[in-house]
Amino acid sequence: ETTGKQRIERQFSSAGVKRRESVLLLLDRGRAVRQQTLEYSERGWLVREQRWDANGDPVRDDSYYTQNGQPKYKQTFSGSGPDRVADVIEYFENGQRSAEGRFSAPLLAPLLPIGMHRRFNDRGAPVAEMNYDGKGRLLEERRWDDAGQLLGNDAPAPMETAGKPASQ
Repeated sequence: ETTGKQRIERQFSSAGVKRRESVLLLLDRGRAVRQQTLEYSERGWLVREQRWDANGDPVRDDSYYTQNGQPKYKQTFSGSGPDRVADVIEYFENGQRSAEGRFSAPLLAPLLPIGMHRRFNDRGAPVAEMNYDGKGRLLEERRWDDAGQLLGNDAPAPMETAGKPASQ
């Protein structure tokens, strides 16, 4: 289906259930850039939603549990070039956050953890906290048991430089 500068593509299962819907921005010379894709389960539940900007770069990628429609994973991109980042939140099936963190996310490069990353139990209480530098190196890590007692507060050993320990 085409309307103005937009084309919508839909795919259905043999039972008639919508499984996928994509929205594309139509550009000059017959080119098209995907703007949004929605994926559905066999039962019709939304299981994934992806969005792209006008250049075709990812902006958002969310997934959902098929049994209850609760969020499973949310990834939001911001910035551009080498300063591009992805903020990620993961969820348990009960809706509680299981993890959150920020990643350096230049296009076509692997994600590198930066800043504070947190993990939670299924009741929402913190179980781990990791702090990373701007190059994805772990600076500090803390862990808690289910009762909230701090189990450890660790910092990695200093890095060696040019074959010599960091303390020299």
